[in-house]
Amino acid sequence: MSIASFGGITFEASMRSMMPISSIKRELGLDTETQDQVRAKPATVIKGPKLEQLTVEAHLVRAWGRTPETQIKRFQQLLEAAAPYKFVLGGTPVGSNRWLLTGVSVDAAALGINGEMLDVTLSLTLQEFVREGQTVTSAGAGSGASAPGVSDVEFDLMPYKVGTADEQSKEDKKRTLQEGRLSQG
Repeated sequence: MSIASFGGITFEASMRSMMPISSIKRELGLDTETQDQVRAKPATVIKGPKLEQLTVEAHLVRAWGRTPETQIKRFQQLLEAAAPYKFVLGGTPVGSNRWLLTGVSVDAAALGINGEMLDVTLSLTLQEFVREGQTVTSAGAGSGASAPGVSDVEFDLMPYKVGTADEQSKEDKKRTLQEGRLSQG
């Protein structure tokens, strides 16, 4: 039974299938940095959401009718093509963007007497693909569901600049002077 697909390759639920998924890991994050302030804790600057990452592992066993070398070659070709594709899980695309295969890792647990791979764990690393100049407008996971009391958030992708205490003080003095002039005038 097909449970996922990427780049024309179908992943299956059964461990005895051609491409069984043994695990999926999805990483989401927020891009932040800290800025020093005079006589205060550093300020947190929120830049916006990080690109998501997916790690998919498949267990390939030659005795179950798979040829690990053939499957590895298919993913190597996808990697070298450097083209983003939708990653579909359970009939639903994961996230709102396409995914780029950025890494293929092969862990051969057993080799045959002629060097053929008998038991392999194939680990695929995919990164969310956002075209240059494209603006990300929501932090949704693409499923339409959100946490209670939380709605999709629009991000201002320009980092917020936090000034030092001295700069803040100067701005406050300017504002006070301008307000005083307006009330007198």
